[in-house]
Amino acid sequence: MENAATPATPATSAAPAANKFSSLRPCLSRVGLVAFCVFVAALFLLAADQYWNLGFFPTKADREISALVHQLGDESLPSDQRLGIMNQVVDWNAFAVPVLLQAIQSSPARERDAAAQCLQEISLKYYNKDIASYGTDYIRLNKWWADLQVQWAKTSAEKKN
Repeated sequence: MENAATPATPATSAAPAANKFSSLRPCLSRVGLVAFCVFVAALFLLAADQYWNLGFFPTKADREISALVHQLGDESLPSDQRLGIMNQVVDWNAFAVPVLLQAIQSSPARERDAAAQCLQEISLKYYNKDIASYGTDYIRLNKWWADLQVQWAKTSAEKKN
C-alpha cells in the first residue's frame, strides 16, 4: 500500500504550484499590456520626431552638422579652417538645412550668422536661389525651405502620373 501512496504525493504537490502561477497570470498580463503600451508610445514618439523634425532623437548626421556649426561659432578659428568646415556643412546639402534653420533660430549670434552663410551657399549651389536678402530671418528661411519641399512633392507626384 505504501507504493500506491508514494506516486500520489508528487501529483498533489504539483497542484499547488499550478495555483501559484494561475494567480500570477492576471498580474503578468497587465505587466505585458503596460510594456506593449510603452513600446507603442515610444514608436509613436519616434515617428512624430522624424515626421515633424522635433529634435528629440537627432540622427548621427544632425549631431555631426550641429558640431560643425558650433565650431563655426568659434572666433579663434582661422579663415582657412572656417572655409573647410563651411564646405563640409554645404556638402551635406538637404540634410544640413533643418539643422541650419534650428541654429539660426536658437544659437548665439556668431553661430547664427555662420549657419545663415552656409544656408546661402547650399541654396546657391544646389537650388539656384539667392537667399542672401533673407539674412537670419528664420521665418522667411523656414518658408523658403517649406516651399521647396512642396515643390519637390509636386514634382515627384507628377512623375508618378
